Amino acid sequence: MPILGESDPYIRPFVFFVVRGRQGAEQTIRVRLDTGFDGSLALPPSLVDALGLQAATARRTQLADGSLAYFMEYRVRILWEGFERPVRALAKPGEPLAGVGLFEGYRVCIEFIDGGEIRAEFIA
Repeated sequence: MPILGESDPYIRPFVFFVVRGRQGAEQTIRVRLDTGFDGSLALPPSLVDALGLQAATARRTQLADGSLAYFMEYRVRILWEGFERPVRALAKPGEPLAGVGLFEGYRVCIEFIDGGEIRAEFIA
């Protein structure tokens, strides 16, 4: 069962999935695919708080402009292809992001048109 999403009017690719926190908290979110982000997931602090996520560590991260920043890293579970998958997520202001680390072992096909289909299929 492939992961599905779509491109928005600005040709940015998004996928949709459920994130699960502690004590049964969960939320369906729209996550932008960011091929410049080599981590798995970045979530806004407000969502981290709403899900009651457990902090794992502070992580130093190099940003696209070359600068370094520290972000708290959290344990989160996502519903992925019908199964619960544990991942680590950075708490970072802005929209939720999915990095290429989340798609390791997958083939990702993106139609870069308004409303274009996003499909990720396991290949490894």
